[in-house]
Amino acid sequence: SSRERMIFDVARRLLKREGPHGLTMDKVSAQVPFSKGTLYKHFASREDLILAFLTEEFRSHRPWFERAALFKGLPRERFTALGLAASLADRTLGCDDLPPTFLADAQVFARATPR
Repeated sequence: SSRERMIFDVARRLLKREGPHGLTMDKVSAQVPFSKGTLYKHFASREDLILAFLTEEFRSHRPWFERAALFKGLPRERFTALGLAASLADRTLGCDDLPPTFLADAQVFARATPR
């Protein structure tokens, strides 16, 4: 939805500027044009927001990885293609210095609401 896209844009900016601990529902709520209650209707917690954000980002980057995986070449060339896809994904995520495994660590998974 357009609201979720707006929330993800705010999340990306906060993650880039402040890291995963700087991403809070209060900070997101302060930067979107709707109430905190509406924010919580979309995401039950900060952890749910992080996981949804990463899922959407990976979904949008999937074609890069598929293309790299299908590349016909020597193993070194194929690894390079996968590395380039990962690098592009990191850059567009906006958190080059924060790998997704850091953003969605065991603590995030443990606190996420089961769906």
